[in-house]
Amino acid sequence: MGFVKERLINIGVGQGKTYTILKTVEKYLENPDTYIIIAVPYVSLVNQYFKELITNGIPEDEIYRYEWLNPKEFPKCTLEYQLKRRVHIVTVNCLLGNAGDNAAINSKIKREYLKGFPEALIKTKYLYDGKPINEEDIKKRLDLIKIRRLGAPKAKMAFDVSKVTAVTESSKNVVFIFDEIHDAIHNFSPENILYLYFWKNVLQKIYLLSATYNDASLVVINKLCELTEGKINIIEAERVQIPAKLSKLYIHYDNASKFGKRKIKTLVEMALHQGKEIDILCFSKSFAEELYKGEVGALLKEGDPDKVKLCVSELIQNQRTTTEEPKNRYDENKINIGTNFKTGINIEKENHFFIIIMPPRSTKMVFENKYGIFSGGYIDLVQAVARQRKVGEIHIVTMHPDFFTFGDQMPQMTDEQFEQFETSYRQIQKISPQTSEQIDQYGIPALGHDSIARYCPVNYQKELITDQLKEVIKYLLNPVMDKNVLVQDFKDNYRLTTGKLQLLRNKFLYSDIAANLTVNAFMNQFINCKLETFNFVRTDFADDTFPDQIHEMFDEFFQEQNPSFSKFYNHIRDEISSHLLTYNGSEVGIGDDMFMKKLASNILSKYYPLSGVSANENFSAQHIIHLVMKYDYPDMADLKAQVTNQLRAIQSITENHRDALYLPSQREDWPLDNAYALHNLLVENFPVLKHADIWKDSVVKPEDSQQNIEKKRKRAQKDIFNTFKKVFGDLVGARHQNFAGKRMHKVISQNYPL
Repeated sequence: MGFVKERLINIGVGQGKTYTILKTVEKYLENPDTYIIIAVPYVSLVNQYFKELITNGIPEDEIYRYEWLNPKEFPKCTLEYQLKRRVHIVTVNCLLGNAGDNAAINSKIKREYLKGFPEALIKTKYLYDGKPINEEDIKKRLDLIKIRRLGAPKAKMAFDVSKVTAVTESSKNVVFIFDEIHDAIHNFSPENILYLYFWKNVLQKIYLLSATYNDASLVVINKLCELTEGKINIIEAERVQIPAKLSKLYIHYDNASKFGKRKIKTLVEMALHQGKEIDILCFSKSFAEELYKGEVGALLKEGDPDKVKLCVSELIQNQRTTTEEPKNRYDENKINIGTNFKTGINIEKENHFFIIIMPPRSTKMVFENKYGIFSGGYIDLVQAVARQRKVGEIHIVTMHPDFFTFGDQMPQMTDEQFEQFETSYRQIQKISPQTSEQIDQYGIPALGHDSIARYCPVNYQKELITDQLKEVIKYLLNPVMDKNVLVQDFKDNYRLTTGKLQLLRNKFLYSDIAANLTVNAFMNQFINCKLETFNFVRTDFADDTFPDQIHEMFDEFFQEQNPSFSKFYNHIRDEISSHLLTYNGSEVGIGDDMFMKKLASNILSKYYPLSGVSANENFSAQHIIHLVMKYDYPDMADLKAQVTNQLRAIQSITENHRDALYLPSQREDWPLDNAYALHNLLVENFPVLKHADIWKDSVVKPEDSQQNIEKKRKRAQKDIFNTFKKVFGDLVGARHQNFAGKRMHKVISQNYPL
């Protein structure tokens, strides 16, 4: 414990990390010349450690808290008061002078603490010609020199100032303890790290502790080495499950775009019926607030409105409006619904029912996912699950994982276990093997690299980032290598900031958190719980219940006032692709024309009555044209303009004959120059046109011959012609005449006079 070295401790959640820190503090306090600074990522952890230290026998008058570094706590924020207490608990952003996103520099009180406190622990001794001399004697000799220069006759010859040397030595030592270092990475910018050098002359040792290290953590560890003679001592604790302390893990898979409150309410009702203690951790602040204010909150508040607490951030634009402690922290005596207890607290409730709401499918974006408190991927997942410290139940609601590649044997699995893993995973993965065959058959874009989850060990992070970094250096830095560019600083900063974006491309590590949860649960990787069971709900459509089911799904899926037919139709198509939907007891495929037409008819008749379709009739393409023309949706503006132009072009070739309006009956006589483009635009907005086999596939592929391309263009023209002759005036079955050298059909009723 005495020599300067960085000590890295890798220890699982719930396996004694806090105990290790407390005993370390206790040991160092035996030396009256040692100060201990515990740096944590969250203010909530400051309070937790304050209580833990006192419980462990550390006198309260030996402890200094981060919250006292503000003007309201004078004289607690004075240097004199700080020096009296040898155990300091601060946040990492305070210790590294992080002013946040909306300030150029941290407060004066914190700056004085970071500079004044370590300086006060240093003493300086003086030597004259190699022999000790005190500061007071030096001053007297210097005064004599001044007197002699003024002409005082009796002044004796003073000493040679050049022989005076100052030697600084520390009379006190400081030990840093960084806890949950993975959650404080963002603080270690090149400019913030400079604040740590105030402590270099008094620093005895640095401890870093975490249960979930990542690649960025390694960069921080190396940076701190500069303060500790470049030496690192690694202590790893084996992850061991204690069967008697394992909670039961239940995973509830749901492919909804947004999780319905009904599902959460069902879980709460089950917990209340069993007399369980309840807490609900949500992926987002807005979802937590909806639960708290809605039916779930009302159910939990029955009999005592004050027993439920909303625990979400109070920050406005990343700034706290007062210097007071936040009031919405986790309360062990209440039912907590919120976001701010993913880490930093231990849930010690007996008979506990812990509900974790993971991000739903709508949070998966093209580039960076909107996972809320789970944006850190598997690290946030592990930390959240580990909050429950006593035997109970953990219920996780999550989206279905993406398609998984089973090309490689999973580590730590026997052949039998791997077979069972593959069978179970295929039941709940988003894309079924059968569907993947249909994807090619019916023209849906095939699964790309980004749609497949792969097993990836954590150690693979550095390789993923390094490969990308090599490309960046080759492209960006090679031309200026001879200009003394600090390449290593560039590499470190890249891994701290941009490296996460590279990891997002890896489905298992970050972007597919559902796959990560599933694989970890199936492989029994959680220390505090073991998978009990998983479940998902299939929707079975039947002819007699079809309209009611569409209504129910619609209400659950949409939140906006003007829902999009395309969005809803594609949502149900996804359900089909996920093999989560059946029709009359049989699994439905995306190539089931009868079902897809029935589906489209029910949606249009129920929510878009002006489309003119009845739930009991066959769906056809003209219903889509009616929908486009009669509803003014912003996202359909361009499409509506194109359809209108086509109708006007048709109107331009109408002829009056004997007080009636006629149109040519032959396709060759119609203005269909833009038919191909219009055809593809309609299919893009309403895939049902192609999926339900109403229109034939006319998409040109790179391998198509010129002859085949021309055939597809003519097919598209035919589709547009057959559709618009019904839309414009229902020419089918209309009386015809021959005049003007053409066969003409009478327009029965013009739907859209333009």
